[in-house]
Amino acid sequence: MSNRITKTLISIFLIAGINCNVLAQDKTPLDVSDNKLKIEFEPGLFFNNGRSLNCLYTVTPDNNFAVGLYMMATDIPQEIHKNIFTNVMPDTKIRVVQEFAFNFRYRFNVFKQFESNPYLGLILGWEELRFTHPTLPELTFTTLLITPHIGYEVYLYKRMLYLNSQIRSVFYVGGTKSDESRPENINSYTVLPSISIGLRI
Repeated sequence: MSNRITKTLISIFLIAGINCNVLAQDKTPLDVSDNKLKIEFEPGLFFNNGRSLNCLYTVTPDNNFAVGLYMMATDIPQEIHKNIFTNVMPDTKIRVVQEFAFNFRYRFNVFKQFESNPYLGLILGWEELRFTHPTLPELTFTTLLITPHIGYEVYLYKRMLYLNSQIRSVFYVGGTKSDESRPENINSYTVLPSISIGLRI
């Protein structure tokens, strides 16, 4: 994804955060701010034949530190292949077949009177990718990943429904290919923005 798109997304997140901090955050009979479980999914992945699920559980009394499990699968658009991979031939289709990871998140109460706040996160997991090309055998690639990220939870409805924006720094550690003679490879580092919708229940 280009720097221009990334900067535009960051601007949208900041504006949305400022505006939504003022909306519907007073405690009401439907207040769930003390509930421990959050469930998130990334709607943008549907456009790439993808899906994700992130389940987080708050483990501290102040509700600021949460741990969870993250699962994801998606096609990777050819427009960003060069940002993540090397030596990939044109017309190659690449899919994250499966990703399983632990997710850790610490929220900072910068805006103490509001639920919407920034956080630091870390994803530690494993990923399997599949490379397919019309003239080549299928290639699979497995790797570990470390993904520190910054994000902002913007609550849209009471303290229950929220928009979660992230900028992820993805580090790929090691890797095994089904055919080590193939030249395709994965870069050791990339930056990926992400937007998900969350629900506290």
